[in-house]
Amino acid sequence: MVRIGRLESPYVSIRLLSSLKGFFTFKELEDMLGIPYQVIWRYISLKNTPEKPTARKIISKIEELRLIERAFDRILRTNAYGYVETWRLLTSFKFLDLMGYIISKFVGEEDVNIILAHPSAVSPLAIISSDWISSKAVSTLDYPGLTVDAFARGSYVSHDKGRIMDVFIPRSSINRGDKIILVKDVLNNLESIDAIMRIIDEVGSELWGIFSIVSVSDKWLDNIKKYGIGRISIFKILETA
Repeated sequence: MVRIGRLESPYVSIRLLSSLKGFFTFKELEDMLGIPYQVIWRYISLKNTPEKPTARKIISKIEELRLIERAFDRILRTNAYGYVETWRLLTSFKFLDLMGYIISKFVGEEDVNIILAHPSAVSPLAIISSDWISSKAVSTLDYPGLTVDAFARGSYVSHDKGRIMDVFIPRSSINRGDKIILVKDVLNNLESIDAIMRIIDEVGSELWGIFSIVSVSDKWLDNIKKYGIGRISIFKILETA
């Protein structure tokens, strides 16, 4: 569970500055935040810690200037076929840490105790974000592994791949009463939601909401109401031709 006060703490301001340093130079951060770069360096190096009022000002300025969105713009790449190169997003610890902050704000003070990644390539986002909201990170699997654990299974029709796809989740990883947030890299349809919802319902847990880094289509808008999912957060909606 995330307390709002925690998101205004010196720890969070330093963590955000450290991650933003992966996308901006010290001089850029100095010019944008109005803080001498030497001071920013001392914060990031943990040689000094900002006072609480200063930390709140830093976080407020970061949000006002949309620095996380601007960091996203610097890492975003679309290939020659028009597909977002999500591997760039999912292999950048500093970007994923920024997404963890965004997810923690989305969750707020709700008692969400599981971050479920789908597809499995999104596991790094779930793992890093779980630290932000003090939850457990779980990933769906395309096939069951050779373990002693049992797996819950759901299937759906993938029109993109032209075949039936299976989704597996270790039964011991989610329990009755769990509140789950599903995290994705790209949201362009809801084909897999049926399978995931079936598993969650079978276990007796609750799909609290969905977070996706990007959305490249609005196809899912027409069908989202039938699932009864009231909380959806898209970090960046990309316009398509």
